Amino acid sequence: MKIAVIGAGSSRLPLMLASLASAKPDEIALYDIKFERIRCLLPVALFFLREASLDVRVRICENPEDAIRDSSFIILTARPGFEEARAKDERICLGMGILPQETTGACGFSFALRSVPVAVEYAKLVLRFAKDSRLFVFMNPAGLITQAICEVTGLDALGICDSADVAIKAIARKNAVSVDECDFIVRGLNHLSWTYSVSWKGKDLLQDALRDRSFLASSFPWLSPEAIQSLQRIPNEYLRYFYLHESEIKKIRDRGMTRGEQILRWNKAMFNDVESLVGSGQEALAFERYLRYIEERNGVTNPSGSAMERFLTQVGGYAEVVSTLIRQSQKQKKVVLNARAGEAIAGLLPSDVVECDGIWQDNSFIPPKPLRLPDEDANLVFRIKEYERLTIKAALTGKREVAIRALSSHPLIQTLDLAERLLDALKPPLGC
Repeated sequence: MKIAVIGAGSSRLPLMLASLASAKPDEIALYDIKFERIRCLLPVALFFLREASLDVRVRICENPEDAIRDSSFIILTARPGFEEARAKDERICLGMGILPQETTGACGFSFALRSVPVAVEYAKLVLRFAKDSRLFVFMNPAGLITQAICEVTGLDALGICDSADVAIKAIARKNAVSVDECDFIVRGLNHLSWTYSVSWKGKDLLQDALRDRSFLASSFPWLSPEAIQSLQRIPNEYLRYFYLHESEIKKIRDRGMTRGEQILRWNKAMFNDVESLVGSGQEALAFERYLRYIEERNGVTNPSGSAMERFLTQVGGYAEVVSTLIRQSQKQKKVVLNARAGEAIAGLLPSDVVECDGIWQDNSFIPPKPLRLPDEDANLVFRIKEYERLTIKAALTGKREVAIRALSSHPLIQTLDLAERLLDALKPPLGC
């Protein structure tokens, strides 16, 4: 079994390889347009694999065709423009009083216009060189990118997001039960979904959790316990940008630095330090330096344990979701994915990509039965889905008038004149 990672120059490469190695592939093939980023971080990953006695062949490829060819599983995690483009977008938006968040609103739109054409071209290579493979999309905005790939190429791509099942895992931990033994209902779009039900052996765990304010405050700090109790469902953490729009902008403005700017600063320092340490043969110190970077980025304070123990606590995220799917491909497992499953939400098209629960078996995703969402949730989902359709059209046609319509259709933008000013300021690629 071969796994290909396209866009492997991510700062999370060592964590990703730690997760994927647990699936015991014959080979992991890596490609990125910035080869130097892979070469910098691969020694850190290989140090961990040796220390953990994980024997996996890892190969850097000079072109995407080589990486994709004959792969069983392909992970698409490219980031056009890298951290610099994100930081630029977020600073422009903040200066205009607009939410600076890379996956939603104006920043998400700019990111999508950069990413859709790139993702589609890679997907076409998958059709040529590994048409029977399973394509997983890590690229953000994940749901929109997955829909673009499915529409243009016909591939049955699946979008992965590690925020989709946060509520399920938290409620399972609270009750000391296995997630694999829980039943649940999650519906919506990527970064715009709600957990409507969690149960275990017929027992309603969600309602019990909703009565525990201290649990809600510690597990879902993006909304007040009172707000969550009034909703009677757990919203994805990214919904705070809709529920608490003005206060979230103020919070970022008061901080003085956007998340993208902070990550750009952290990444530059980490890559420089790791490159220097690896270059002087100090791989153990490079591993320690990388670990400190990950802990700082993830907000870990006063870490305890050995470096290996601390590293293992950080392994997870998107790659862990995929490695779990690969390991359990022959078993029936309930999961939350972004897939062409529009009928899972009453009122959407069957071809629409939605974030929903379903069954994973034999490397296929079986969608759930349709669910009618509460009116307020449905209205938001329908509006964002229309925005996604228009944004994909704008990215593929390069038409300015379509781009303005797309951006103005987003609930956080809404007006044509603001959309036009944002388009002129952000200057996302059109006509590519």
